[in-house]
Amino acid sequence: MTYAVTPGTIKATQAKQFGDEMVKACRERGISFNELARSVGHGHTAIDHYRKGSSLPRTETAIAIAEALNWPKLKTMILSFRSYPCARAGCGRVFVNEGGGPKLYCSTACLKIAENLRIAERRRRQAGQLDTARHRNAADRRMKGVITTLQGELAVLHDRIEAMCRSCEPEGLCRNIDCDLRTVSPLPFHKPITEPTTDHELRAARWTPERHRAHSESLRKRWSRSGERQAQSERTATWHATRTPEQRAGVHSTRNVRSKP
Repeated sequence: MTYAVTPGTIKATQAKQFGDEMVKACRERGISFNELARSVGHGHTAIDHYRKGSSLPRTETAIAIAEALNWPKLKTMILSFRSYPCARAGCGRVFVNEGGGPKLYCSTACLKIAENLRIAERRRRQAGQLDTARHRNAADRRMKGVITTLQGELAVLHDRIEAMCRSCEPEGLCRNIDCDLRTVSPLPFHKPITEPTTDHELRAARWTPERHRAHSESLRKRWSRSGERQAQSERTATWHATRTPEQRAGVHSTRNVRSKP
């Protein structure tokens, strides 16, 4: 799903930077936005949002775009834009936020710990209004002991999960969607580019940047020849004069069908 960024925010600036870099990469590689959309398996509307900077792609989508264009800078940019430190005191682990809205905590465990801390603090203040200093100090010690234990266990768990994931994927990209640790893994998921299967996809795959440039150069040379445009106009008029209206309508309908992806 594509989320529109809010104008004037940091994410809007990041989306604009990513879109400008993607446009630059497409121009350098000689690849149109429609060809890029087919290569990464996304609709042209989504690619258009990324180009304009009105939306920031997910990590896996941006990595697929970077690989399709052979432009590593796009991958570096999205990993930087999508990475945030956990807001829970004592954690600070960097995580990837793929959603459209802000996310403060790296996991549901940190979210629950932060919520429990707020509840405990509120209860401590309430107890302080009714109880003695001795009771308040005892409640503080109990709360600090529980927090310290939970923080230690959570830190060890995070470190072990990250070490296991990085030993499995040294490149820092998870490639196994069925992994049991996928929901808690700190590594972004890598979405591979699928091989073309249909006739349309095979034709698009053969239309390489080199072939595109050679075709453009051939057309440029052809239309630069003196009298070529007039001769083509005469050939087109002759062709239409020898066809019936039904034949011409059939040719146009066939072209419309071939133009559909």
